[in-house]
Amino acid sequence: MDKKSEVDATIALFVDLAKKQAKNFCAYLNKHRSRIINYGYCQAEQIYSIGSGSVESAIKQIGLMLKLSI
Repeated sequence: MDKKSEVDATIALFVDLAKKQAKNFCAYLNKHRSRIINYGYCQAEQIYSIGSGSVESAIKQIGLMLKLSI
């Protein structure tokens, strides 16, 4: 399944719900659909890592630097 059909399928699950959160979620998906990453494709093509370990490590190091400067 391609990214567009996955986004459409997800919106279809929530579009009929009356809750504000569901409507906000559908609006978010519609607004950002061009930026939503197709992780399955990227992982299959080995385009880049989808793990968050490197980001978490960088945040931890920045936090340590901020504590040292206070």
